[in-house]
Order: sequence, then C-alpha cells, then structure tokens
Amino acid sequence: MQFKDSPSSYGWVSIMLHWLTTGIVLTLWFIADSASILDTQQEQRQQISLHISIAASAYVFLWLRIGWRIKSRHPRLDNQSDLDHKVAKLAHSVLLLAIAVLLLTGPLVVWSDGYEIGVFGWIGIPGPFDRHPVLHEICASVHGYSGLTVIVVTLVHAAGALKHLMFNDDDVFLRIFTPK
Repeated sequence: MQFKDSPSSYGWVSIMLHWLTTGIVLTLWFIADSASILDTQQEQRQQISLHISIAASAYVFLWLRIGWRIKSRHPRLDNQSDLDHKVAKLAHSVLLLAIAVLLLTGPLVVWSDGYEIGVFGWIGIPGPFDRHPVLHEICASVHGYSGLTVIVVTLVHAAGALKHLMFNDDDVFLRIFTPK
C-alpha cells in the first residue's frame, strides 16, 4: 500500500488530506457565505460562530495539510505535459497560499474585533491584543478575498480535472482517488 507520494503518483496520505481539506474548506465557505442571506443578526452571528468553531477545530489539520504538500512536493504524473504540470502546480500553490492566508487572518478578524475565538461554546481562545478597528477591517477584507480566491481557483482546478476526464486520453483524473 502506497502511503507516501512517489515521483509520479499521489499516495494515500495526500489523497486523504486532499479530500478532507476539500470538505472542510467548502463547508467553511458555504457556512460563511450563507450567513449573509439569513434574516436576523442573531442567525448571522450563530452561522459565523459555527464557521469559527469548525475553522478553529480544523486549524492544526489544515496547517499539517499545507506542510505535507510542501514536504512531499508535487508528483509529475505520467503522460502529463509540461504545461499541465506547471498549471497544476500553480493552482495547488495558489490554493495552499490562500488557505494559509485564511488561517492567519481568520483569528485576527475575531481578535481585532475584541472577541475571543469560541469553539462550539466549549472553550474560548482569548486574543493577544485589544480591539483594533483598523486591523479588523484590513484582516476582514484580506480574509474575504482569500476565501474568494480559494473558491475561484477550486473551480479552475475542478475544470482541469474534468478536462482530463472528458478530453484527455490519460488517467490523471483518477490519480486523486487511488495511488497508481
């Protein structure tokens, strides 16, 4: 059983990290995005509180995901053109960078607004500084744009995967489901 990546294939660790990260990030985006359409401020606060709780719970895991990809590099899949390989590496790098920015700005958004990070009402992680409205606005803006970047690049990434499935005569699409 191939746990680690090989020079030409993803291993089970990368595959599981990929799909768990996908599930977490898309869930966080959906929760945050849907908060804006809720009717009351109370409902919006509850929705954002859920977003913060899930993000805080997944925080270390997401950093480990980023670290794993940096350590493992990016396999060059068999029959992958130079252009496809470079575009895939760029898309993965932008995604991981945007997730890292989200992980940095997320806590800062909460703390700079004068709150602690609540995790499902069980614990609170106090901020290292008092309320700072200017920092809050900057971090909230960067956080929002980083989230949008993740969604846009994820759609491009998915389109690239579908291109391999429907138009290319290769098995690149299948490589993220099982090692070669």
